[in-house]
Amino acid sequence: QLAGVLERLGLVLERRQEARQRIIANLSYPAVVLALTLGLVQTLSTTVLPRFTKIYAQHGKPLPWLSDIYFRTVGPFLSHPTWCLGVLGCLWLVHRVISPLGPWQDTMDSVRLRLPVVRAIQGQYLLSWCSSLAAVLIGGGVPVPRALGLVAAASGNRLYGRHLEDVQRQVETGIPLREALTGSPAFPTDARQMLIAGDEANCLDEAFESVSRLYHERLAAELKMMSAVIEPLSILLLGALVATFCFIVYGPII
Repeated sequence: QLAGVLERLGLVLERRQEARQRIIANLSYPAVVLALTLGLVQTLSTTVLPRFTKIYAQHGKPLPWLSDIYFRTVGPFLSHPTWCLGVLGCLWLVHRVISPLGPWQDTMDSVRLRLPVVRAIQGQYLLSWCSSLAAVLIGGGVPVPRALGLVAAASGNRLYGRHLEDVQRQVETGIPLREALTGSPAFPTDARQMLIAGDEANCLDEAFESVSRLYHERLAAELKMMSAVIEPLSILLLGALVATFCFIVYGPII
């Protein structure tokens, strides 16, 4: 069944790539807005801020508390672009060094599955991806416990992989799939019910495929809704930051 399995695997990888492109497309807009905001604040800090600082120093008047905090803390830091680049470079280097470490990966995978907004995207993406792989493996004749172990290794998230391995161990010991899925955080209630029904009807691979399609569509709808919310929020954030900076700089003059 190698030819049929490879054909289904190609469709699975296409669906995975589509989901990744949607996630990147929805996150690129707020990332661009954030970069523009930081660039604008950086430019104002290096060109406008030094001139106003000299004017305030000549008059000897006390600054408002918000302006004083900015001029003492954030302002000097942003007025030196080399400091910003150095800090970003250090953070990138630290990330490259500690990212391969097992405890760090466990922590990041756990955070991805617990943050409110990230959890919705990551959870549906993992469920769709792992269910599609399980459908391919089981449909190709791989025993259910072995298929669950392979899916856990290919999930891309250690915490989610451990949940799948727990289900695998229970099935290997002779526990029915219905009982192994009960209470498992790897599968929500509706997905669990579909898989139990597929197991009873002896079409578990089709049930996994149905779960994969369902959560792929839910992920697309979730990303579309988030895009509709994130775009105006990004504009409001940009306006709020610029307004705050203008108040910090021009507040003492007013």
